[in-house]
Amino acid sequence: MPYYQNINSFKQCSTHDAFNLPHGPKAEVRIAGIYRCDCGFEFAVNASDAKPASLPAERNCRNHANEWKGRDGVPVWLLVAAAIHQVS
Repeated sequence: MPYYQNINSFKQCSTHDAFNLPHGPKAEVRIAGIYRCDCGFEFAVNASDAKPASLPAERNCRNHANEWKGRDGVPVWLLVAAAIHQVS
């Protein structure tokens, strides 16, 4: 999960279906926010990116980044943080 400066400022939760929809490698997403792989790696989709934006194409969690020591396996991405106006 992301680090927060002041966790007390982030107490809003959403039940929007977008947070429960798993995405595979290279999936196209329309909601800007932070997507987290089930191995723990996170990827940001900016609101200014072309819509739809694509999640990383790696077919194995170990290939997310050189410094990342992810597990073997196909990435499964979930939206974990989004601007309120994106999912209200």
